[in-house]
Amino acid sequence: RGSPETSTMKILALDLATKTGWALLANGVTSCGVVNFGNGKKKADGKDPDAPQARFEDWIAKHIRLWKIDVVVYEEVYRWMSQRAANIYNGQRGYMRSKAYRCGIKRVSYSPPTIKKHFTGNGHAKKKDMIAEAERRWPSLEIIDDNQVDALAILSLYCDMTNNPNIIDPGLFNTDTYRWADTPQPTDPS
Repeated sequence: RGSPETSTMKILALDLATKTGWALLANGVTSCGVVNFGNGKKKADGKDPDAPQARFEDWIAKHIRLWKIDVVVYEEVYRWMSQRAANIYNGQRGYMRSKAYRCGIKRVSYSPPTIKKHFTGNGHAKKKDMIAEAERRWPSLEIIDDNQVDALAILSLYCDMTNNPNIIDPGLFNTDTYRWADTPQPTDPS
């Protein structure tokens, strides 16, 4: 894949979970949103606990290919509220990392305290603090939830660490939220 200049790289930031927050910086435009992969407990899933993981794998493989991602940046979590949350995160993380590896995509992770400290000045910031900071930075942005904000914070950290001058122009936002059932076909942002 070579090593393109950071300002022209396509960077995908992910907040991995059943409701995955994502932010993409490509060609000076930031797109962001949330994808709800479901919980595997609904009748539509056949009550299959593996359904959300399969949907995540389809989504990430499709978007890596169509968006021609150069770097995937994500939050490296070491503690969870439940065993189920740990299983979901580690399944998504493992698949995303191996898919990126096979495609020659750089993978970068940051700890939650590092992301929070960079974004709010407090490494122990709460969800409401992260959302408040996003509202302060980007007052015109339609904030969907904390997952989207976390993805934007991860993207912001990576861009600052790599001296990317194109970070998140508030006038160049596209936002999207959807459930898996109505997931639109991704388009190439170039």
